[in-house]
Amino acid sequence: AKAALPDTPVVSICGDGSFQMQFMELATMVGNNIPVKMVVMVNNRLGMVHELQKNLYKSNYSGVFLDGNPDFSVLASAYSIPSKRITSLSQAQSAIDEMIACKTAFLLECIVDSNESSL
Repeated sequence: AKAALPDTPVVSICGDGSFQMQFMELATMVGNNIPVKMVVMVNNRLGMVHELQKNLYKSNYSGVFLDGNPDFSVLASAYSIPSKRITSLSQAQSAIDEMIACKTAFLLECIVDSNESSL
């Protein structure tokens, strides 16, 4: 989207599981100077699958825990992408302002409750 509309701000919002399925694109973004802003909601779960297993399968969980998550800020740093980690809603506005003001790609890592609904 950003490559097609270079003058339009683009923000990707995803969970930690989803981000791990696509983070190889960080190299593409950096190599082609594509300044996408990324918001990663970290709950150490495959959230939607976890909810499905809770609601339909009586909390019989299988393959939904991401307790081996990487440190996403360190991952961003490995690609020279600035990042910020927030742990409370009170930190959100200043972090969003910093992310939007950044001229390059930026990763905003939001630590959320692992039991928070994705709905």
